[in-house]
Amino acid sequence: EWRDTRNYARAAGITISLTATVDRPNERPRENRALIDYDEIEPLLNAIDTLSKVSETATKLTGFEARYKTLGDLEMVVFRQTRSGNAVTLTAGICDRVTQILTLDELAKFRAMLAEAKMRIDELK
Repeated sequence: EWRDTRNYARAAGITISLTATVDRPNERPRENRALIDYDEIEPLLNAIDTLSKVSETATKLTGFEARYKTLGDLEMVVFRQTRSGNAVTLTAGICDRVTQILTLDELAKFRAMLAEAKMRIDELK
């Protein structure tokens, strides 16, 4: 639940936090967040289902890329990786973007976490 202290408006949704890996021992990890409004959760779940099914049959070219972006700056891209099949990038933020690379199995786990979070929000209503 997010609240605006100026006008006491409330909104429900999910905050997704991504942390970048660091290259140096003393370096502080960068973190960025994406805010997913409640109304965007179901379309996001549907987008994950669609992106998970994208394959090389989507085009006659040698590579492909399918992407989805929320209003709260979460972007998912599924693309063909050489030798190892498809891969997924999750990116959060606008200026100092943080990106994580996932497998399709990890994307399915991410989807399950989003669905559970939506279920918990529904229980609070």
